[in-house]
Amino acid sequence: MKRSYFLYLLSLIFGFAVVIGVFLNRYITQKTGLSLFAKRPFISVLVTSYNYEKYIRQTLDSILAQRYKNYEVIIVDDGSTDNSVNVINEYVNKYKNFHLYLHEGGINKGLPASFKLGVEKAKGEYISVLESDDYWTPNNLLIKVKMINKHPDAVIISNNVIPFGDDFTEVSFAKPYVTYINHTLNEKNDILFSEALFNHIPTFSAVMIKSSILKKLDFNTPIPAFLDLYLYQQIFAKYPLYYISQSLTYWRRHAISYNATLNQANNYAKTKDFIIKIKEVLAKQKDI
Repeated sequence: MKRSYFLYLLSLIFGFAVVIGVFLNRYITQKTGLSLFAKRPFISVLVTSYNYEKYIRQTLDSILAQRYKNYEVIIVDDGSTDNSVNVINEYVNKYKNFHLYLHEGGINKGLPASFKLGVEKAKGEYISVLESDDYWTPNNLLIKVKMINKHPDAVIISNNVIPFGDDFTEVSFAKPYVTYINHTLNEKNDILFSEALFNHIPTFSAVMIKSSILKKLDFNTPIPAFLDLYLYQQIFAKYPLYYISQSLTYWRRHAISYNATLNQANNYAKTKDFIIKIKEVLAKQKDI
């Protein structure tokens, strides 16, 4: 009799502990995003680096400042010739969830190859991109996770951004573009393919994409500077864009930024080939 009563009492205590654990886990997850039972990071933050020693500390510090904590950081350096790798290694050596990858021989292979390498290494269910000269507000990841909780079918999410920097011309050009996007998009948007190639996501640093989908995409863009648009068009053919109107990303505009330093006239001269390639990829696209 005493033994059966003891077992009954033990089972009650165990059951109570399980219930407390579930509610505690839910509370911690809501507050920080870090689950007590998580076996892998929910989000992989992908940072591609190339000669931005001047800015990358601010970039990485903004990741550390995130209120949402269930993430890993995948940094791919594309053959930087400045002190970027040494700066990155300071974080990698200090934080176990920071990981640095280089191309074989430390060579420069360009944005598409670097981005693809980072996607391949990512373990998270979602991949959130942060360029190495931009930075986030502390609520960036948390608000996106709340959007996922609200829309579990979400494949791609973007947010409003704040253009800033020392180049007045670049910032002035970006502001009306960002304002137009914010006034145009709703929370859920079907983005139809257009040969005008308007990009509804002004910077990679504003986007989060479901990892299993991103890993299936074609990365062989004819114009490396348009890699983002090339990937988005493949996703938009199947899935809507979920948009957060809050400004969660600081988008640095400066003369040495990747897009600003490329020959834009040459890029636009190649848009015909770009459009043809996108149409070919979409025509061959299987279920993603």
